[in-house]
Amino acid sequence: MLRAELTDRIARVEAALRPLWTDARRRVASLEHLARQCSDLARDEQATATAHEALRRADRSLGLRPAQPQPGLPADEFADRVRWVISAYRDLSGLG
Repeated sequence: MLRAELTDRIARVEAALRPLWTDARRRVASLEHLARQCSDLARDEQATATAHEALRRADRSLGLRPAQPQPGLPADEFADRVRWVISAYRDLSGLG
């Protein structure tokens, strides 16, 4: 009798937890996707800055008049953009 009651309660708890685990997996997957996007954005920003620097060095070595330097994205501005993206993503995904 006691065993049957325990088995019943375990089954009920597992059934109650199932939607929570499903939701947790969905949220983790969303956060992992966001992390990849942030990483891609950071890599793209770095690649752009590196390319601009390579162009400036090439112009200097060729004796060309240096073009007006493209203003880089200051670290604070980049961090603000990343925070904004994360905040917007949380709002849209219901994680906020």
